[in-house]
Amino acid sequence: LLALPAPAAGFRFDAGNSELAFTGDWSGEPVPGTFARFQGRAEFDASAPLKTRFRTEIEVASLDTDDDERDEAMRGPDFFDAEAHPRAVWE
Repeated sequence: LLALPAPAAGFRFDAGNSELAFTGDWSGEPVPGTFARFQGRAEFDASAPLKTRFRTEIEVASLDTDDDERDEAMRGPDFFDAEAHPRAVWE
């Protein structure tokens, strides 16, 4: 029996079948929300799992907490400032 190392694998997130969700705090109350538009990838090597890397790019203006007034405030300069910073990157 011969064991061969697994090759490194790259994966792209399928945003159409995925959800990028968060819970924030608004005036002391937990507020769930999502970002509708994002893309990302993961690089995984079974022989070195601690070297796994993720990168996600988020369109900040796609934020949705199911409250239009709150969403506009969160997209504004006091929070995400989506106009000045349209994309957030998490690595």
